[in-house]
Amino acid sequence: MKKQTDDWLFSIVVILLAISILPVMNCCSFVVGGFKPREVDWITTSGYPDSNYEAVWGAVVAVVSSDFNIAMVDGSSGYLQTFWKQVDRTAEEIKESSYINQPALRVTCQLQKQNPFKLKLKVERAYLRQGILESTGHWVTKSSDEEMVTKTLNAVNDMLKE
Repeated sequence: MKKQTDDWLFSIVVILLAISILPVMNCCSFVVGGFKPREVDWITTSGYPDSNYEAVWGAVVAVVSSDFNIAMVDGSSGYLQTFWKQVDRTAEEIKESSYINQPALRVTCQLQKQNPFKLKLKVERAYLRQGILESTGHWVTKSSDEEMVTKTLNAVNDMLKE
């Protein structure tokens, strides 16, 4: 009888321990796929003094919306942010780890309203992290995507030259 009670008590303790660990496993996102999440720095241009605000803002919206779906746009404040867009993993990411999820990019822009209309831009490269109890997961930023930053800035410059 004592052995049966001990086995039953042990089972209860194991179940309670497992239940108490699940929320902790779900919330521990300080290291994901071998990297620590980080905030991406803004890139600020020297400005577009030879253009008016509407022309610069129109170029920014046109360039960004040609590659991304816009999540939020406010022309009066000069703020634009895209939805996350899944992209292919780079050779470096594949080499780094075979278990990292497919990455995604998000573009955020802020155009200053005073001449010379400086553009603040950041392109976040992130991975979807889904905890055990999460239904949809959330994006965890790893780095800036310098290639997309350069592509975007060059396209805005080219559009303003036309």
